[in-house]
Amino acid sequence: MTYNLVGTFYICPTPIGNLDDVSTRILDTLKNVDLIYCEDTRRAKKLLDNFQLTTPVSSYFLGNEHKKIKEISSFLLEGKNIALISDAGTPLISDPGSELISYLVENKHDIVSIPGPSSVLVALTISGFDLSEFQFLGFIPKSGKEKIDFGLKLLNSSITSVCFTSPKRINKDILFFQEQGLDTEIVVCRELTKKFETIYRGSIDELGEQLFGKQLKGEITLVIAAPEKEVNIGLIGKYVELKDSYISIAESLIHAGAKNKCKVNIEWIHSNKLEEGNYEETLKGLNGILVAPGFGSRAIEGKINAVNYARRSNVPFLGICLGMQCAVVEIARNVIQLEGAHTTEIDENTPFLVISKMEEQKQIKNMGGTMRLGSYDCKVKPNTLLSTVYQEDLIKERHRHRFEFNNEFLEKFNEKGIVFSG
Repeated sequence: MTYNLVGTFYICPTPIGNLDDVSTRILDTLKNVDLIYCEDTRRAKKLLDNFQLTTPVSSYFLGNEHKKIKEISSFLLEGKNIALISDAGTPLISDPGSELISYLVENKHDIVSIPGPSSVLVALTISGFDLSEFQFLGFIPKSGKEKIDFGLKLLNSSITSVCFTSPKRINKDILFFQEQGLDTEIVVCRELTKKFETIYRGSIDELGEQLFGKQLKGEITLVIAAPEKEVNIGLIGKYVELKDSYISIAESLIHAGAKNKCKVNIEWIHSNKLEEGNYEETLKGLNGILVAPGFGSRAIEGKINAVNYARRSNVPFLGICLGMQCAVVEIARNVIQLEGAHTTEIDENTPFLVISKMEEQKQIKNMGGTMRLGSYDCKVKPNTLLSTVYQEDLIKERHRHRFEFNNEFLEKFNEKGIVFSG
């Protein structure tokens, strides 16, 4: 080892289980430095004793890392060489040390990182998943918003993910993945490199069956496979600049994608942009189009244009609330040839009111809190897409609206092959 006037800081991985995995370079470094910083001095001394190393140790953990930074910097300026180790594996990976290294870099200290054991890399390479790209997400949070955000990172990911959990929480984490709709292959690695190393592989449901009732012990690393495919869904709305306006729709798309091993890329498209002549260029390349709810006449023609493009281009389409009204209006105008057809909500003076106000709503003057609310029985027509989705003859869904299809036009729509499946 070369000694300079100013000391060098060494980042030294330690075995994650099998002591034979430690390199000669690591042992030489730990032997020759002046001081070793570690999370747990008792565990560090046990490791050093195994290799007959007598280098002094000092604690460096989350509770004292800030006050230790200046101390370490001072030792380096005195010419001392210092090593940082973790309890197991490579330091800084879900361990304290990032702020320290940032400080040392900023103050131009010499830093050497020595390659060595890492459960992250061992688990990834044993997974069998695509490793051209991957993300490390640290420990799965125990609860709260942090855990929900963690789930969304997985659901939004198009690459392989790796993370840590504890044996006490693994079953709860598997259940959490199931609740979030994550349906992909996962590899659970327990006690990597140790005598009782165990690898579990399977889907979320299969792992739930394999691990249910087991009292696992030891370190656990999870590798979650990337989605098998990606789709681009255009979400057409009036308020896309305020994405929280459609947060339930956006998250439903993400969760539905996860259930089908598919990453959903949402393209947020303002409907007023689709009122321009080149709107088809904006919608080109989408795998699906969703026209969202909204109120008022602003940019309504943009929504109708989106429906028109989806129908003519055979792009899967879903209209919700006003979006579905727009679908009815588009078909009335361009398939049934009812020129000027519209919804009562937008234009009560059109000769073809294909969407009308419900009878019980017609006398209501005060619009506040007067929509039809609550669960609504819907009988599903056999051999339709709706029956395939629900697999039931009678469904109950929440309805919150005051408009409905005008049945005076039902026969004309049926003549053109329009199916009313519920």
